[in-house]
Amino acid sequence: MLQRKTQNECGSRSTFLRLIEEYKVQPIGRSWIMSIGLGLVVSILAVAACLTLVRSLGNRLRSADYSEVPVKLEALHKQLDYVLELARRGSFPSRRFDHSSVGAPLVEAKLLEIRRDVSIYDSIHHRLPVSFEELEGMRLPSNWEKNVEKFEWECQIFPLTADSSILNCDSWHRPDENQLNTLVHSFDPQTGRFYKVRGHVLLFIPPPTVGIPLSAKTKN
Repeated sequence: MLQRKTQNECGSRSTFLRLIEEYKVQPIGRSWIMSIGLGLVVSILAVAACLTLVRSLGNRLRSADYSEVPVKLEALHKQLDYVLELARRGSFPSRRFDHSSVGAPLVEAKLLEIRRDVSIYDSIHHRLPVSFEELEGMRLPSNWEKNVEKFEWECQIFPLTADSSILNCDSWHRPDENQLNTLVHSFDPQTGRFYKVRGHVLLFIPPPTVGIPLSAKTKN
């Protein structure tokens, strides 16, 4: 019995020593310590550089001369007032639109959406688009672009000049040149509006003209 107990104690001790040896924490290498130290030094230098930059900007702001700012702001304000006054008088080329209905609200709503996209295209390229392909090339917001793709199958753009066109969404066919000229001459040359021609709804986009006051550019 004593011998068996001694053997068990020796086995337990050897097992314990083996476990200690197996899971013994390895000493930390010098390279690992140097890496951590280098990282800390770099972080400290970066923080110090940021603090120096902030302090430098603060000193510049405190030492800046703001005495001329009110004078420059006043001059800018006067220039803006002058430009707005010119716009109110109609000194810049612009288009006037009358959105009065001709009794086809669904078709008119489509035409107004196309006119919005056409106006954006005109503001970028300084001319009206001649096709829906050109509108699609503008990278409009996704919901607008889907509408353009849908309208391409339902609607048409009939360019008259680089600055004027006719929009249609109910299968109107462009007449011959003489009839088209007669039709366009019956339109108000300074106002975009809906026209009903032989049962079809057309939206005329006129060329921009000078002399349209700001308050008279849109009429619902």
